[in-house]
Amino acid sequence: MNRIESLFNSTANTIWGLFAKRPPEDLLRNVKLVAHRGVHESGIAKENSREAFQIAIDNKLWGIEFDVRWTKDNVPVIHHDEDCSRIYNCPRVIADSTFAELRQEVPDIMSLEEAIQSYSQKIVFMIELKETLRGQTVREEKLAKVLGRLIPRKHFYLLALDAQILESVLFVSKKAMINVGLRSFSTPIKQALVFGYG
Repeated sequence: MNRIESLFNSTANTIWGLFAKRPPEDLLRNVKLVAHRGVHESGIAKENSREAFQIAIDNKLWGIEFDVRWTKDNVPVIHHDEDCSRIYNCPRVIADSTFAELRQEVPDIMSLEEAIQSYSQKIVFMIELKETLRGQTVREEKLAKVLGRLIPRKHFYLLALDAQILESVLFVSKKAMINVGLRSFSTPIKQALVFGYG
């Protein structure tokens, strides 16, 4: 998010806060708190890191949202950006690196498999796929295998900013998929109704 988007977002949140009414208690009991990229605000931890995930668990949040990118050798790793510059001060591009090369330069980067082993029984995963699986049989098979021990809608949901990415995932029920709207909610809501997303 650039500075203008951030300022707009902060302003919108402030205005919303001035006019929003407190929801009834029965509705508040059903609210699910999700830590976006784990708990990392104010430099408490790096986003999408073990520390950020553990803080979310320690604070009894319902879920964590995180991003999945693919290495050159088709290992799903947890990282938002295409490269590691912003978070790890390393210019390595994830898609151009094998997992071994990436791990050598960025030892703290986590694979999806590692996250599942460490956290999947403690918190719900909101997994944002950054790339389509269409035409990527090896990636789809690897993702299906890694997520295979988990129960969709109990342990995880798949998210994407583009419905085409969700449509490329054939091994998970659409009820465990959420199309996320970046600037407009009307399109994702319509797509959810048409495609049956959860």
